[in-house]
Amino acid sequence: MSRWNRNRLCTAARRGAVAAMALTLGLAPVPYITREAIALASADASVLSWDATFDGSSYVFTIDFANDVYSGNHYLAVSYDDGTQGNANSLQLTWDCSEVKGGYYQDIPGASTSISGNTVTVGVPASYFGGKSFTVTYCGSSITSAQMGGASVAPDTPTTPDEPETPATPSEPATPETPATPGEPETGGSADTPTGAYAGIAIDGDFSDWDAVAKADTDATVGWGHVNRMAMVWDGDWVYLYLESVDSNPASMTGAGPSGNGKFAITTDLGNQTLVDLCQAPNRVLGIDGATIAANSTTWGQPPYRWEVAIPASALGPYSKTISFGLYRQDAAIKDVANLRASGDEDHTFSGITYDGSYDDWTYYPHTTIQYAGSGTGETVVDARGALYADADKLYGHVVTSMPAHLSEAGGEFASAVSLKLNDDENLMLTPRFVAVDANGNIDWNPQTSGLAAGTYEFYLASTTTNGTSANINDLKDDDVIYGHAMVTISADKDEMEYVIDIPTLAAHLHAGGGQDKAETSIDPSSITKFSAQYGRIGQEWVTTAGTSTAPVLGVGLCLAAVGGTYAYRRRGSRR
Repeated sequence: MSRWNRNRLCTAARRGAVAAMALTLGLAPVPYITREAIALASADASVLSWDATFDGSSYVFTIDFANDVYSGNHYLAVSYDDGTQGNANSLQLTWDCSEVKGGYYQDIPGASTSISGNTVTVGVPASYFGGKSFTVTYCGSSITSAQMGGASVAPDTPTTPDEPETPATPSEPATPETPATPGEPETGGSADTPTGAYAGIAIDGDFSDWDAVAKADTDATVGWGHVNRMAMVWDGDWVYLYLESVDSNPASMTGAGPSGNGKFAITTDLGNQTLVDLCQAPNRVLGIDGATIAANSTTWGQPPYRWEVAIPASALGPYSKTISFGLYRQDAAIKDVANLRASGDEDHTFSGITYDGSYDDWTYYPHTTIQYAGSGTGETVVDARGALYADADKLYGHVVTSMPAHLSEAGGEFASAVSLKLNDDENLMLTPRFVAVDANGNIDWNPQTSGLAAGTYEFYLASTTTNGTSANINDLKDDDVIYGHAMVTISADKDEMEYVIDIPTLAAHLHAGGGQDKAETSIDPSSITKFSAQYGRIGQEWVTTAGTSTAPVLGVGLCLAAVGGTYAYRRRGSRR
């Protein structure tokens, strides 16, 4: 049997297994399950043929090379029906096909490759394509996302399967004494009027206990799936979520959101987000230990479909008093929900920042989500979160990430592609440089900044524009300016950094006329009313924070990462 035919049989078997699983769960086969991959001819002698299909969450490309995976065509062009241009306009295999990269050769979160002989299988999450209709062209042949069974495919009319067995009832979270009826939260749309007295929520597929809870009419039409109503109750140690869709597809809510990936978020009033990934619902919630879910039905063509989800409150990020809920990367639909059983003796106050590498004092200071992919993360956690705080003449920054792709850089995600801008003035911009200084004050202008072992390191902060000719920190030349310090902690499950910058030093040296006398071009520190930052290895967007001339920049923002230098000996032992 030829390698091509073996590959086709494996593909057919895999799809047959998916279809069988769907029928076991009582779901009519959705379009991507019933479609076979389309074999496409190749005009390139290095490639025998290729095909593409959609498996429900990712687009899968199978390439059969003629000789070996090293010498074949590794470039797939992507064009969008709406003319979108950018970093998602191609897919590029590395020289050995061990990875697939985006159009700007950036990493694609959640993407994968596998090699069997001369056959390479590439999986790319649907989120990479932003939920848009597109066409892939490779080796002289093209296929649309609709032909693959993905974006812009109208569901085939299904045959209604036999009624499935009732799924096992998820364990019910322990419910203490009955609280008062929850107040009606602020919502992003109209809300219905609750009826009856609230007596707690049980995750059992019986939705009568939700009658006493106000529901927001969200009419969410982003993505290929829909959520028409939402509700949330925070009851002691559990947060309960209600979702409803009137689509005919019982899995519609798994495709809700701007990327069509079923990602929602609980956001605290301090800006910390917990991802609620429902792409595998109503069977499970990804990424949150202890979460349970139940549905009223999984039978095709019998809307409305209702899901109820229990999230342990321990999964929430730091908060002051309230939380909100909605689609990830969208405005919250349910806002400012307080805990019905709040004890009242919790101390969630912010008391200022001490630069010491312990990070605890940042816990109750507002943070903002930093997201690399504009269409949303491909992981079950947000990319990162960061904050900025100014006190007197010091600027403090904080950033932390637990995303696996960033953790693999082990410090490198904090050390490059960072820009700091003052007052929206392109002439007042700092790009940082990490500089190492040993115990004797000797400077290493090009130290190791990525692949660091677990532990905490301290760094001096300089600029990428410095000449870097000074040999010792105690004998700096005029152009070798040190702006502050940073501490970076590397551990198994998160990387974290805080830094401090001297604002007068920043104001004195970020001047427009590089060759002019500093006294003529320096700015008054009190005139700094806005900091903006772009932290390219973690997020492409500019993040800003504003203040006044008497209180410079007290607020939320990206860790402006003017984190130039490094005191690169180990400050502490491993913090795994």
